[in-house]
Order: sequence, then structure tokens, then C-alpha cells
Amino acid sequence: MKKISLLSIIMFLQLLFVNAQYDWDNIPIPANAGSGKTWQLQVQASDDFNYQFLPSTNVTDFGPGNNKKWYNKYHNLPSGAPNNFEGPGPTKWMQNHVAVSGGHLNIWASRIPGATKSFVGSSGNLISRPETRAGCITNKTRVKFPVFVEASIKVMNSSLASDIWLLSPDDTQEIDIIECYGGPGDDNRNGFFANKIHLSHHVFIRPPNFKDYQPADFNSWWQKNGVNQWGGRVVRIGVNWVSPKRLEYFVDGQMVRVLDDTAVQTRLADGTWQYTYPAGVTSTGVNGQLVRENGYQKMNIATSLNDAKNKSNISVIDPFNYLNNQRRFTKEMDIIINVEDQSWQAEANRSATDKELENFENNNLLVNWIRVYKPVNASNFVNTEISNNSARALTSNEEEKQELAVFPIPAKDVVNISSKDYVQAKVYNLQGLIVLRKDVADGTLNVSSLEKGIYVLELAKANGESTKQKIVISK
Repeated sequence: MKKISLLSIIMFLQLLFVNAQYDWDNIPIPANAGSGKTWQLQVQASDDFNYQFLPSTNVTDFGPGNNKKWYNKYHNLPSGAPNNFEGPGPTKWMQNHVAVSGGHLNIWASRIPGATKSFVGSSGNLISRPETRAGCITNKTRVKFPVFVEASIKVMNSSLASDIWLLSPDDTQEIDIIECYGGPGDDNRNGFFANKIHLSHHVFIRPPNFKDYQPADFNSWWQKNGVNQWGGRVVRIGVNWVSPKRLEYFVDGQMVRVLDDTAVQTRLADGTWQYTYPAGVTSTGVNGQLVRENGYQKMNIATSLNDAKNKSNISVIDPFNYLNNQRRFTKEMDIIINVEDQSWQAEANRSATDKELENFENNNLLVNWIRVYKPVNASNFVNTEISNNSARALTSNEEEKQELAVFPIPAKDVVNISSKDYVQAKVYNLQGLIVLRKDVADGTLNVSSLEKGIYVLELAKANGESTKQKIVISK
């Protein structure tokens, strides 16, 4: 019997990393970490929303247990002070339009009859439209290249924007992971955009000399054969921010678009790749303009991405040097998830109508999970080691640190953890199933709910480092 138990433990530990710890764990990471690299989960920036957070009228931090990962508001100013920006166009972000339940983040929109909001239109004139109230959240952990961010969401069946994006604290550098106006509207007024996902970014000069550049090529409005509208569909979408001059976009685990310094490659609706580069600009200085054709940025076609780069001398990241930093994304960024009634859509009278907003499900953005990874040297990791006393998976740097103590073993009601660096615990049975998941910032784990037996305890730090140990529960 003892041999069978030990064999079971060994087999379980060998398979532990392929068994589900988070909702995304059995979903391969589609991006390439790079030569000699492997992906390391950034625990504090990632979330599978398997907890409850009720709507609040106050600005509130929330997350699993005592591990607060988000706040229910647009990102703070660089100083840390609250940002009073209410939202673009007729949008008014409200703290009480955010909740976590049923294993999902919920962010929704609503409207108060008679409420309006004014904003400046494209011609500089003041426009008034019905106010659209919506939710917005910001992650408390910023990210910076190289980093891969991916989320699983159900796009709203609405002309309102389903958004996940990255934004620098000073609002000058922005990477849009998804910006999708997925519903055509009852009268199909938004039909042109409903079957497209906008894969874009922005660079800004902030007021008083405000300027905003984003890619304007037709391929930035990404389409897929067989998709008539994204609204109501569940989609995985991610960005691999490889370097200051390279962005890779992924949809449902497939690379679909790459921006690399001076050229672009895009997977077309039929699955084939197209390689393009800017046909020209009026100037590469701050007063330059894009050369357009049929309303979109004019692009030349090449035979490969390298061919396009060799033929191009115009940046696709920052063609007019707004950032004044060699046309690069260099700043750490906040992760923002929200719903928007954007000004250009409202100006064109494509906003959701009062009647459409009465359908809560169509105007509720569901996020199943969001995961963040950094590439690290693969040589820093060692294989799982098994002994009679413990089973651990540590980086070589961690092994040099003082050994973690988990006691008592066997335990009955409470397991004590010697280091306060660990913020979350998961306990697995020998079938590889999670039987307990709790916050352990206080250094204790209540295991009174567990049956007598042998388990594996996984402890994770806020930076993503983790370790595993065998524990024994006695009754």
C-alpha cells in the first residue's frame, strides 16, 4: 500500500504542471518566449475571477481574498492621485457598473433617461448625446516589455466598445489588446464594424498641443472568414509586446498581426498573410500627415515582412515622432478593462439606443480570465524533484534562498508558512484536482475542510514565483 501511494505521488507530481491550477492552464501560450526562454506567469497581474465582488458606489480595490489586484476606476494619475477623466464622448464611467460573479468579471453599460453629456466633435464643435454609464477597472500591477497579455472574453453584442488595453501613466503610450464594436444594432447601423476587431495602438502628444496617431491601414480592422459579428462570441485575444518596436497580436491562439518597426504583416480573412509598409507621409515630423487612399492609410505590398522592412523608412509605431524617443514604446503600462461609448461612434449616431441598452446581456462585457507572462531564462528552472519529505519546483535562484518551512507535518486544522512573501495557496489531491484555494498573506492556511491524506501544496508569490511541497493531513 505504501508503494502504491508513493508511486501515485510521483506520477502526480510529474504531471502537476499540466493539470489545471487556473482556468487557462490547459490552454497553450501561443506566443514565442524567444530562444532559450520560457514563460513565467505574473500572478499579481493575472486573474481568473473565481471569487465574488459586488458592485460598489465607492472606488474599491478588489481581487481574490485579501489579494487586491484591481480598482474599479480609470487609472490614476502618475502621482497616484485619482484621475477625474469620466470617459470618452458620452461615456461616464461608474464604479457600480463592475462586479465579479459566476467565474467572470462583469462590466456593463446603462442609461438614465434624459441624462446627456457634451463633448467636442471631430470638427471642433460641441456635441451633446445621451449619457452612457459604464464600468472601468485598472490593474494595480503595471507591465512592460517583454510581456505577453492574453484574455478570454465574451464580446458584447452592442455597438459600444468592448475594450482591454494598456496605457502608460502619463497617457502618451497605448497598446490596444482588443477594441471591438461587436453588435450591428437593431437597424444594422453598426454592421460595418460588427465583424471586425480593431488591432491598434496610439501615441500621443498631450494638451495643449494635443496630437494622436494610430495605425489607419484597412488591415488594422481585422476580419475572419465565417464571422458576421463578434458580438456574443467568446474570443481569446492577446498581445505579445516583444520589444519597443515590435507588437504581435493573437486571436484564438493564432498570430494575426505583427507591427515591426517600419512594416506590418496581417493574416487576412482567408488565412493568408499580407506584408505591407506605409506608402508615404507628408513629413516624419510632428506636423506630418498620413498619405491616405479611400479613407485609409495607403500601404504598399511586399513579399515578406523583411522585404517590407527593407523597403520602408517610415515607422509604423510612431511615424511623426510624437514620443520623441526614437519612435518606441518604452514605458510601463496599466492594464485597463472597460466599456466605452466612443466619441466618433456617438458623433455618427451609432451609439447603443435606449431600447438596446435595456438588454443587459448584450451590453455586459464578460471576462473569463486575463493572464500575463514574462519570458525568463529557461536555464533558471530545474525539474520537479521528489523526496520523502518534499516535492518542489523552484528556480535556481530560489534554491539558494533560505528554505521555506511549512509546518506542522502532519497537520490537522492549520498549516503555517514561514515566509510572508507568499500570497496565494492551492492544494491538490493526488488526482491533480484543486481542492482548496486561499489567500495566505497572513502566513496561515486553514486546512480543516480537507480529508485525511496526502496532498501537494503550491504557494505563489506576487511576482509569479511559486514552490510546491507535499503535505499530510491527519484527523
